[in-house]
Amino acid sequence: MNIRTEKLLGRFVCMVLISLLWLTGCATARYKPESFGPSKKYAIVSIVTLPEIIDLGSGSARGQGRSASGLIKAISKDSGYSNNSDIIFKDTLPLILKEFHTSKNFTLLPEENILKSKTYADISGDEPKVLWQEYVTAEKYKYLSDKEKLSKLARHLKVEGVVTINLTYGFAFRGVGLFGLVAAGYHHGVAIITVSATDKTGDIIWRDMVRAESDDSIGAVGESVNFKKLHPLLKDVTVKATKQLLERLKDKVS
Repeated sequence: MNIRTEKLLGRFVCMVLISLLWLTGCATARYKPESFGPSKKYAIVSIVTLPEIIDLGSGSARGQGRSASGLIKAISKDSGYSNNSDIIFKDTLPLILKEFHTSKNFTLLPEENILKSKTYADISGDEPKVLWQEYVTAEKYKYLSDKEKLSKLARHLKVEGVVTINLTYGFAFRGVGLFGLVAAGYHHGVAIITVSATDKTGDIIWRDMVRAESDDSIGAVGESVNFKKLHPLLKDVTVKATKQLLERLKDKVS
């Protein structure tokens, strides 16, 4: 399998995983009201993202799909069809944590207390990979998905629940195609945040997913993306998605 085929397969797996997460997240969102309140302590123990900023809704407003021009640019080597998510991940991580610390529905333990604890150091991380798709883990954090490990952390850290966060950064093209040859329009930044909280017994006490689109946009001719200009939109929309996630929790458990 050559590098190009691997990348295309990776993008396909990304979209399949996101679709599955979206469908299961919408269908199985879960809140356990008695597990929340100002006195309930929580700890974020895993934060991951896909390695690339991906297409999360490109296509013309009139349903004509990609134009020939946009499609060619999208798959060319120098178009920047997708870009590494490491910079935006690093820039938005403190913004996400800041929002979680403002919640009145739980008390979040300081990150440094968790990351420097012997309990966290002794837990072995899981392989950050699903099928062929690898995930990028936030600096100093581990990828954790095993229920037994998560419940053990909750018990040893003496918290109501431990939280894992999965982020996806992307863009959505809105515009029109002209005779199928060129597309003119604009790009919005898109962020998807998925959260899951596990208690001391291994039960899921909070699970939800939010997809948000930036209010602002950048102009585009063809569907290829200017990731430098997209960056501030992704920062804003990540905060927007996090706020919506926490507001939904408040509505469900208050």
